[in-house]
Amino acid sequence: MKITGTHCLLALLAATTSMTAMAQAPYPAKPVRLVVPYPPGGGNDTLARLFGQKLTEAFGQHLYAKPGYDALRDFAPVSLLVIAPTLLVVNPALPANSLKELIAPAIVGAISGEAQMLVDPAASALPHVKSGRLRPLAIARASRLPELPQVPTFAEAGMPEYTASAWYSVHAPAKTPSDIVARLNKELVRSVNLPDFKERLKDLGSDGVGNTQDEFGRFVADEHAKYGKLIKTMGIKPE
Repeated sequence: MKITGTHCLLALLAATTSMTAMAQAPYPAKPVRLVVPYPPGGGNDTLARLFGQKLTEAFGQHLYAKPGYDALRDFAPVSLLVIAPTLLVVNPALPANSLKELIAPAIVGAISGEAQMLVDPAASALPHVKSGRLRPLAIARASRLPELPQVPTFAEAGMPEYTASAWYSVHAPAKTPSDIVARLNKELVRSVNLPDFKERLKDLGSDGVGNTQDEFGRFVADEHAKYGKLIKTMGIKPE
C-alpha cells in the first residue's frame, strides 16, 4: 500500500474583527486566533506554537492557539509549512530490532488486542525516541533522517511502497481578502527559512516547505483526490 501524505492542518482566523474591517485597516489590527483542530502535545500543537511566535514577532499582535474548529471546511490555503516523515516505533521491551523481526509479535499483539507498535509523525515521536521510551525501526523517507542515521527507511527495510508523511499547513477563512492571505503567506514562508526555525525543525525530524498559495492549493487538491480514491478503494466508512 502506498500512502504519501496525511492531512494535518492549522487554520488561521481573525479574532473578533470582520473581514470588511480588516480590509480597511492594516492587518492585523487586533490579536489573531490560531485554530489547531488537534489535542495539545502533538506535532500540530508544537508547530502551531512555533509559527505563532514568529507571526507574533512579525505582526506586533499576539497570536493564540484555540482548538475546536473543522479546519478542512470552507478555508482558503495559505501555505504548506512542514512535511514530517512517519516513524515506526515500538516499546523497547518488545524483542524486535527491525521491521522483519516486528511482524510476528505485531500479529500476536493484534490478535490479543494489545498494541505493539506505533506509526507516528517524526515531530511527535522523535522526542520519545531520544528519551529512550520508544525504539525506532523504520522511517518513511526517501533517505535516512540525519538525526537517526542508524534507522533504515521503509524501502531499505523491505517495504519500498510505504511512503507516508504528515504535512502541516495554514489555512484562512474562504472569504479572507487576498492581500491578507498574501501577507500571511509572506510571513510564514519567511519564518520557515529563518536559521533558528530550520534548526528547530531539524530537532523535530521535519522538513520545512513554505510554498506559494497556488502551489499549496494544487497540493491540497491532489491530496484530496488521492485520499478520496484510497477511501473508496478500501471501503472506509465514517464511524
